[in-house]
Amino acid sequence: MTFSAHAVAGGALALAMPHHPALAFVAGAASHFALDATPHWNYHPRSASIDPEGAGVGKPVVYDRDLAIDLSVIAFDGVLGLVLAFIFFATPATWFAVMCGAVGGIAPDALHLLYSRWPHEPIALINKLHCRMQWDIFEHNTIAGIFSQIAIITLVFVIAKMI
Repeated sequence: MTFSAHAVAGGALALAMPHHPALAFVAGAASHFALDATPHWNYHPRSASIDPEGAGVGKPVVYDRDLAIDLSVIAFDGVLGLVLAFIFFATPATWFAVMCGAVGGIAPDALHLLYSRWPHEPIALINKLHCRMQWDIFEHNTIAGIFSQIAIITLVFVIAKMI
């Protein structure tokens, strides 16, 4: 699942706990694993330097074009998710909790990336759980995968607006 879908879901969950930003962060992180267990699509890193399942785990970073592309895609997707969560759900009274929930939604993927650089406990255990939760059924069908992300974001948006 993409960072943006996880951030929007985490931000939406925060609406149920607008005065508890730490709980919103935890709920966002928990939602990450639930969403990864639904049929979805992931983009896969080109660079072994940040692929948490690749040959570069724990090895020195290779600064090349693939790494630059991966970091650009990840940064764009993460910022897009935070911006969408803010636009969709934040009010003067909820913005901090919404941002905490959105960051929580992205946090497991950040740990996934951290594992690629530092494959030790407890990050290794979290990474193992994270990999087992993945149901990226649309791995080889980018169009269906993107539409699945849009459908999930739309569903989360509608449910959040009903709360």
